[in-house]
Amino acid sequence: MTRAALIGVVALFVAGASPSHAQRTVPSPIVGVTFDNVSKVAAKVTALSNIAKFPTLRVVFDAGTSPSDYSGALQKFRPVSYIMGELVDSSYMQQYSVSGAQSWAMKYANALWPLVDIWEIGNEINGDWLGANAFAKMAAMFDVIYARGGKTALTFFYEGEKSERGNCIDNEGGMFPWIARYFDGSPEAEKIRLHLDYVLISWYPSQCKGENPEWVTVFTKLAGIFPNSKVGFGELGTPRPQRGSAYEKNLISTYYPMGKTVPGLPPSYVGGYFWWYGSQEFVPWPGSLGDTLNAAIMAGP
Repeated sequence: MTRAALIGVVALFVAGASPSHAQRTVPSPIVGVTFDNVSKVAAKVTALSNIAKFPTLRVVFDAGTSPSDYSGALQKFRPVSYIMGELVDSSYMQQYSVSGAQSWAMKYANALWPLVDIWEIGNEINGDWLGANAFAKMAAMFDVIYARGGKTALTFFYEGEKSERGNCIDNEGGMFPWIARYFDGSPEAEKIRLHLDYVLISWYPSQCKGENPEWVTVFTKLAGIFPNSKVGFGELGTPRPQRGSAYEKNLISTYYPMGKTVPGLPPSYVGGYFWWYGSQEFVPWPGSLGDTLNAAIMAGP
């Protein structure tokens, strides 16, 4: 099916869907981009419409906002993209208690349920900057979405391995040790481990200079731990937008085609990537990186 035909089908689906059946199944592979704000909606719709394959848009729900700040934009984005709602960005997690995270997830789910296809219930969850009780806060948000039958995604921050000289492992000890520590076989941990729909990795290679991960090994191990989840990248980028630098172009050109160019990835690998600075570097289209993005997408699966 062509991209134009798919957009037409999705638009008809949205128009005819009842609120209780509005969540869509996102097909694989996933072509992801992130908008960290929903200003300039018309220009963003144009950008999404011009991405070479039907994208999945991750929208960040900022602390201190209301679901009404996003509902109008999401309604306009849905005909041209699938939607992943990021409930709490890692930078905001310390602002919430466990009960606060649960209430936040409930408020957004109640208001935006018909508009969001995947709910990201934890972002860079193993990072030491998230503060205390990050797992419990994530679990509280998972429970809200899971109880309603929604699709959930959990994103880890990858920092390399202890045996590798280029790692950037923080005080939490790295991704796999964190997973082993918190997914400890307890009933709550097992419920999450066995029922997450997506388990994703956030990757900022310039923060781990010299690190060159063996992604087949990483994702095969991750898929083994979360056997019922699809795996991929939930975030890719640079610490600050570089407005189309050669480094950024190389990142996009390397990662977005990975499902085709890297043999041996597990069958559950779905891509994703979700370039963080979508608002800044694809809008207004093509911005500084839109053409690079489309070339990379067409080189992939």
